[in-house]
Amino acid sequence: AEVLVAIAAKESSFNHRLHGRLKTARGVSRFCGPLQAMSRGRASRCRALTDITTGYAAGAAELAAWLDGRCRGDLTCALRAHGCGNAGVRGACAAYPRAIAARLSHLAAGTRYPPRRRGRDAT
Repeated sequence: AEVLVAIAAKESSFNHRLHGRLKTARGVSRFCGPLQAMSRGRASRCRALTDITTGYAAGAAELAAWLDGRCRGDLTCALRAHGCGNAGVRGACAAYPRAIAARLSHLAAGTRYPPRRRGRDAT
């Protein structure tokens, strides 16, 4: 469950109404909801994924499909695949699991991600 929360923090900053920027030829968001689950280019599916329960369930199912399928139980592989699709299974997208781990660490510590910068460099 914590991994799903960390993915939602990375993908949507917990904004369950978020639609991904990748569009299909018909102009429908391809990734939607808190975990940016695939809508398969259908507007009705994208709207459904913005429901928190449906969005988290779809994201969990996608992650489980990668874990049980091509990633053979390897969570790092499944996270890469969630972030980059089949390219992640082949080793691309190494930064995505690190980003999820960083968010997990901050969530566990109850700290903000990314931490606020202090001093002159603060924005």
